[in-house]
Amino acid sequence: MNKLVEFLYEDLPHLFDDQGINRVAYDDYVKFRDPITKHDSIDGYLFNISMLKQLFRPNFQLHWAKQTGPYEITTRWTMVMKFVLLPWKPELVFTGTSVMGVNPETNKFNSHVDYWDSIQNNDYFSLEGLLEVIKQVRKYDPFIVVETEGDNLAGNRGFNDVAGYIFGKNATTEKIPMTTPVFTQAFDAENSKVSIQIVLPSDKSLSSLPAPSKEGISLRKTEGGIAAAIKFSGKPTDDVVREKEKQLRSSLIRDGLKPRSGCMLARYNDPGRTWKFIMRKLKRFWVLFALYLKTLRVSYRPFRGRKMTEAKETSTPLMPPSSNKLPDYNKSVKLKYVKLGYHYLITHGMYLLLTPLVAVVAAHMSTITPQDLSELWDNLQYNLISVISCSTLIVIVLTVYVVTRPRPVYLVDFNCYKPSEAFKCTMQTFMDQSKLTGAFSEENLDFQRRILQRSGLGDNTYFPEALLNIPPNPSLKEARKEAETVMFGAIDGLLAKTNMKTKDIGILIVNCSLFNPTPSLSAMIINHYKLRGNIASYNLGGMGCSAGVVSIDLAKKLLQVHPGTYALVVSTENITLNWYLGNDRSKLVSNCLFRMGGAAILLSNKWTERRRSKYQLLHAVRTNKGADDKCFASVTQEEDANGKLGVSLSKELMAVAGDALKTNITTLGPLVLPISEQLLFFATLVGKKLFKMQLKPYIPDFKLAFEHFCIHAGGRAVLDEIEKNLHLTERHLEPSRMTLYRFGNTSSSSLWYELAYTEAKRRVKRGDRVWQIGFGSGFKCNSAVWKALRTIKPVKEVNPWMDEIDKFPVDVPRVANF
Repeated sequence: MNKLVEFLYEDLPHLFDDQGINRVAYDDYVKFRDPITKHDSIDGYLFNISMLKQLFRPNFQLHWAKQTGPYEITTRWTMVMKFVLLPWKPELVFTGTSVMGVNPETNKFNSHVDYWDSIQNNDYFSLEGLLEVIKQVRKYDPFIVVETEGDNLAGNRGFNDVAGYIFGKNATTEKIPMTTPVFTQAFDAENSKVSIQIVLPSDKSLSSLPAPSKEGISLRKTEGGIAAAIKFSGKPTDDVVREKEKQLRSSLIRDGLKPRSGCMLARYNDPGRTWKFIMRKLKRFWVLFALYLKTLRVSYRPFRGRKMTEAKETSTPLMPPSSNKLPDYNKSVKLKYVKLGYHYLITHGMYLLLTPLVAVVAAHMSTITPQDLSELWDNLQYNLISVISCSTLIVIVLTVYVVTRPRPVYLVDFNCYKPSEAFKCTMQTFMDQSKLTGAFSEENLDFQRRILQRSGLGDNTYFPEALLNIPPNPSLKEARKEAETVMFGAIDGLLAKTNMKTKDIGILIVNCSLFNPTPSLSAMIINHYKLRGNIASYNLGGMGCSAGVVSIDLAKKLLQVHPGTYALVVSTENITLNWYLGNDRSKLVSNCLFRMGGAAILLSNKWTERRRSKYQLLHAVRTNKGADDKCFASVTQEEDANGKLGVSLSKELMAVAGDALKTNITTLGPLVLPISEQLLFFATLVGKKLFKMQLKPYIPDFKLAFEHFCIHAGGRAVLDEIEKNLHLTERHLEPSRMTLYRFGNTSSSSLWYELAYTEAKRRVKRGDRVWQIGFGSGFKCNSAVWKALRTIKPVKEVNPWMDEIDKFPVDVPRVANF
């Protein structure tokens, strides 16, 4: 054992240099492990070391090695790694121990387990978890603040006063440039004495700044110093702030650092990632939390007589230097910025490779003389057969390409039906009408009220006339009337917007899941608009809320075989005959969510329509999980014990929807994601399968593939889960949430109300990509990807949102009161 200890003293210092470690002391079946990786062999361990050498240039310092058990040796070490991929090369410092087991038969190491001081539980955790233990210790320069008394560390009292000072409410009415972030500082351990501060620009001095004109406002120069800081996002409530202070203080003490009493909080809304709606509602922050250090003394266990040095004690708290941009602490290691740079590098990598090649070719072409061109012509004349053969082959290849390539599918325009005020249904109206039917027990009326309060719907949704009558009178006649009102209203608006003649429509597709009368809904449209006799007509039923994308995909396929034509797609749902009048709670949820609405969409494959069309269909990806019994039974129309017909939603619906979405995006990802995201996914897969690394499944960043998201507004819970699992922001979900609030769940047509909202908000620019996601019974998850062919100018549009778009977005309460 003593020889092995001596071996480690000699061998481990070469861990990351060119000499490397000596494999002779390791058993053939040695196992290695640390908190983020697990290797089955020494080859995997050496590969990991090689990767660290390339990325971080580590510096390994062995403090001591000694026997700690009959067949066990423990080492203590410090490892400093520089992130060489970033220009400022920040350092990561890890301290810990390695416990190495010895095989008594071979006297060689048969296990090697690393433990990090910075985490308490050294079981496996993800790379994302690694970020939770990273903090930064930095030194900052002096700066000047304007401050006043605050209420608490996470509060806002006093902000308007200090902001007023820099906006001109001072002795000379001078306006001073605004800096970020805003600070709240606690001066004692209980966080009872708090000030709120704004840092003033670094080119200002106390003598040059105007005096405050309001009592309680003061200027103060804060000396620089050494601080430890962590960065996190979200709303900094008191509980969150205290928990972050506890984590940072504990981490510092474990590392042998001595934090002073008190702390500070720096808050910043990134204008590039946070929008007015979120800023106004105080939903999201980037937050830095700092503790000031008395000394920078690092206390490790003694080793071989060496002593650690002490830095000079600082007597003043630390604040970041003032400027009109993010201060230095924003330069800590943030892997998302590395990932963003990696994405840019891969995306533009082809240009980087082609640029020098083009330069070389251009330089060579510039040396060609007229005599060279003459000789080239003579050579071509002598090789006439070769030239003709090559030319013929090129013509054939181009012809085959033109003939076989898919015809483009253009979305000329679309129109969403907006019912009149006579159809408006408030939540209280819904409850009153439900009570008038006499079909529901008091308990289930209260159940429906609770569903409505938490549904995300507002008071301006629409119900068909039959269900608003007193008493309600649902019937087949009234259902036909509702269908005609919605479909003809949507189509009339579309024809007016496009100036289309009905005789030019060659394909008609109508989807309505729960109402399929005879004659069909498509026949009703053909009869009403006197469409031509050879029209290709389709009526889709029973396909749920995803039927809208199914219709688009069907239209796409039909437009491949019908050249030079138009396809009219109508998406709607019928409420009149599908209002459940029973007491089975699994069927009552649909009553509360579904509302009246529909949309008409005009598609074409004519190249002459590209100029005026809004979008081009890039992809339609359909996922059907109907072979699985649980998925098939998750949404079903059936009778209850009393023979009342309704739509049941199973408890497994959310899990089924998540599984279908996962399958769908796995198919869609390679079609739309940039190569950088695909390589990261592949690297994660290799790390898990080949090197046994304990990594979470990599979720691609679909924000790099799409600018706009139209996710079926089926309910608040579905939208919350998709936002969480796809790492989307409030702005991405805003069209879906506002559609649910304003129009309710309009089934398959909700995707078009969401796209109309995005257009009304002036967000659609030429080249933008839109992702529509629909979920439906069966179970199905379908996606459509569109590319904007022009910038949409909503002032020229007929849009259901335009007369009220300035009122949105609104703050939707988690529980509505009515």
